[in-house]
Amino acid sequence: MNEEQQEYQRIRRLNVILVIIAALCSILIFGKSGVTVSAGVVIGGCAGILGFNSIIRMSEKVSGELQDASRFAYTRYMRRYLMYTVIFALAVWRGIHPIALLAGYLCNKLAILIDTARYKEGG
Repeated sequence: MNEEQQEYQRIRRLNVILVIIAALCSILIFGKSGVTVSAGVVIGGCAGILGFNSIIRMSEKVSGELQDASRFAYTRYMRRYLMYTVIFALAVWRGIHPIALLAGYLCNKLAILIDTARYKEGG
């Protein structure tokens, strides 16, 4: 496993830990209604991981002419946001609060930020 793959693995692992912590906190804070909040956090976290994996796959495949690469990247970008839209819309339709979904999704962004701060070059 190369250095990039190790970094991606660390980010995924940290994301799962953050989602679990957020889900448990929501149960403790919101009591019985915290179960749906926790479900939203977990669903949002899974969407974040799926999107992160999609970005990784896209970045590994982008090559060639700038015009072709740009079109490819745009197509993948649109697919990723369509996936987010479908996942979030279905979850909201089933009664999950959108803020809980966003909190779970943001766990992925926080994992990236933490990993970057911990392992940045020269630091």
